Amino acid sequence: MSTISFSPRAPVIHLILDDSVRAELGVSPDQVTHIGGAFHRARATEGMHYWERAKALWQDAISFLSDVQRKRLLELVLQYVGERAIVSEPDVQSTLAVTPEQLTGIHSRVEQFLMDRERALMYGRDEESSDAQKFRIQQHGQDPSAALTAPLYTIRKLQTQANSDIRSLLSKNQLAEWERQKGNPFSFRDFLHLSANES
Repeated sequence: MSTISFSPRAPVIHLILDDSVRAELGVSPDQVTHIGGAFHRARATEGMHYWERAKALWQDAISFLSDVQRKRLLELVLQYVGERAIVSEPDVQSTLAVTPEQLTGIHSRVEQFLMDRERALMYGRDEESSDAQKFRIQQHGQDPSAALTAPLYTIRKLQTQANSDIRSLLSKNQLAEWERQKGNPFSFRDFLHLSANES
């Protein structure tokens, strides 16, 4: 199977602004300057729909990356978005040869995740479990401004379960190809994980 392409339908563009991601890609200072210019040009764009502007920005920004860097960035995007990319990206569906029946099941599971995630974002702080509280204190101590960590903990669990459910709908060959497309695992920072779940 061929390597997929990706036009962001989710807010993943800021990945390329993260220092840890840039380090993983080996982005040079000159490339950083050019990528910053792409963001300045996008902000100056008027009269363009948000998603069209996002796609144009993405293509502009990655045009300054080498083929090797773009390939790795795509792998990071797939890891970042998770199995939900199978629903959002037709190219992923094609590469994995997802059947209509599988897509229906995956779409249903994604919708359930989005509803559960919305509830976690609205009520997660009030319903903070003891495990979530321990996680919050471990990450931020007793800092009361760390309220976002409680829903983050819950969303992580929801995301893990949703991904597992989606994977159960794929064949062994599809799973193998999915892992190949994602490349070597990368550890994203906590706030990036939460941003990914906003898609």
